[in-house]
Amino acid sequence: MSSRTVSYSSNLTVAPAMFWGILLASLAVRLYAVIISPLEPSVDEAQYWLWGQTPQLGYYSKPPLIAWILAGTSFVFDNQNFGQLLALRIAAPIIHTLTALFLWQTGRLLFSDNAGRLAAVLWISLPAVGLGSFVMSTDTPLLLFWSAGLYCLVRAEETFYPNYRWMGLAGICVGVATLAKYAGLYFILALIFWMMTSSFHKPSQKIKLLCIFFTTAFLASLPTWLWNYNNGFVTLLHLTENANFTQNGISLAKSPGGSFEGISAFWGAQFFVFGPVTLLLLVFSVAGLGHGAKHGRLHLFIWPVLVIMTAQAFLSEANANWAVTAYPAATILVGQFIVISRSKFILFLGRMSLLVNFLLCCALIAVTAIGSLSLLAPASDPFRHLRGWAELAQKTETHARKTGARTIIAYNRRSAALLHWYLQDTDFDIVLPRLGSGQGNHYHRTYPLDASSSRPFLALTTQDSAPSHLPISARWKGPTAHSKVQISKRDHRQVWFWRSD
Repeated sequence: MSSRTVSYSSNLTVAPAMFWGILLASLAVRLYAVIISPLEPSVDEAQYWLWGQTPQLGYYSKPPLIAWILAGTSFVFDNQNFGQLLALRIAAPIIHTLTALFLWQTGRLLFSDNAGRLAAVLWISLPAVGLGSFVMSTDTPLLLFWSAGLYCLVRAEETFYPNYRWMGLAGICVGVATLAKYAGLYFILALIFWMMTSSFHKPSQKIKLLCIFFTTAFLASLPTWLWNYNNGFVTLLHLTENANFTQNGISLAKSPGGSFEGISAFWGAQFFVFGPVTLLLLVFSVAGLGHGAKHGRLHLFIWPVLVIMTAQAFLSEANANWAVTAYPAATILVGQFIVISRSKFILFLGRMSLLVNFLLCCALIAVTAIGSLSLLAPASDPFRHLRGWAELAQKTETHARKTGARTIIAYNRRSAALLHWYLQDTDFDIVLPRLGSGQGNHYHRTYPLDASSSRPFLALTTQDSAPSHLPISARWKGPTAHSKVQISKRDHRQVWFWRSD
C-alpha cells in the first residue's frame, strides 16, 4: 500500500511546528497536573500499584502489563524520592503521547502527512485521553499497543507484496495489547475482515499472513494464558460476572427484550469519550468516505467494536470505556475526512471538534490539578471517592496501635485498596472477608479473612453495628472509635471501629 496519495486542498492544515508544539505542550501541562494534584489514588490505581509490588504473569481480574509498568515507574521514580503518586501516574500522559505518534505515522502511510498530524492532534484532544492522561488505567497501554499493531498492519500492506515481518510485529503488538486488557482480542475480528478485503489475491498469502500474526500474538500474550491455565481460567468467570450475563447460572439481562435505555446511556457516554463534534464527524464519515477502499477499510476497526458494545448495553450494561479500541482508527478516519473535505460545513465541524475537545481537556486538567470543581461542585462531588482516605488510614493506624490489633478487616474493595496504599510501611495484615457468592475480587482471593488470620482483629464497618456473617468466630467490643471525614458538601465517610481478641 503506497503512502503516496492524491493531494487535496484543505483549509485545516497542521504545520509541523504547530504539531510538535501542541503535542509537547499538552504533555508538559498534563505532567504538571499529575505532579501538583492533591487527588488521592483511585481504587483501581491503588490495586494496580499493589500488583506492581509483586509482579506476576497475571492477576485475577486483569492481565499483568499495567502491574509491570507500575513496577518500573515505582523503581525509577519512587525509589528516587520523586513521590509515589508521581510514580503511579507519570506513565499515563507519556503513553498517550506515544499513541498519538503511532496514529500520526499510520495516517501518513494511509493518506498524507497532514492527515496523520491532524489525527494525532485530534487524539491528544479527546476527552477520554484528557482523563486517561491523569488516571493510570489498563486502557492506556491497551490503546498504545493497539495503535502500534494497526501501524504495523498498514506497513505489512504497504506494497503489493505481503510483508511478513511487519505482520509478525503486528501480532506482537496485539499480543502485548492483550497483556494490558483482554479487549485487545477485538483486533482479531477486525483483522479477519481486513484480510478479506486486502489487495492480495492469492489465498495462500492471506493464510500465511494470518498464521504469522496469530503465532506471534499468541507468543507475546503467553504469560496471561499460562497464568489462567494454572489458575483454572478464573478470569473467564470474572469477565462473565463483569458483563452481568450470568451469576450462579441465572441470567442477569435487564429484561427478556433488552433495554434501549442501556443503549442510550452507552451512546450518550461516547459523546464524552470521543468528543461530541468528533463523534458526529465519525458518523458523517460513513457516507463521506464510502467510495475509497483505504478509507472504508478503517471502519472495520471501528464499528465491530461499537456494535458489540451496543449489543452488550442492550442485553445488560456497557461501561463508557469498553469501546475505546474503536477510536484509534476512528481518529485517523476523521482526520482524513476533514482534510479531504471540500465542504465548508465539514471544515467548520473539524475546527469546532478541536476547539470543543481542547476546552473539555483544559477543564479536566484544571479540576484534576486543583483537585476540585470549586464553585461548580455539586453537593455530591464526583471527586468524593478520591478524598479522605489518607485521614481514614491515619486514624485506622492510630487506633490499631492503641488497641494492639494485628489484622485490620476492611469493609469493601475500595477500603482494602486504599488502606493497603496508605499503610504499606506498617506491619498490619489488611484483609477483606468474602460475604457473598461469586468469584469475589482480588482482595477476597489474595487477602482473605480466615482462621489463620493473626489476632487481635480491628474491624471497620460503615454502620454502628458489630460485624456479622464473618467466616471466623469473634466476640466484638465497641465500637471503640468512630471516624467521620467530610468528602463533599453533603457526604461524609463514616467508619466505626470494632475490636476482637
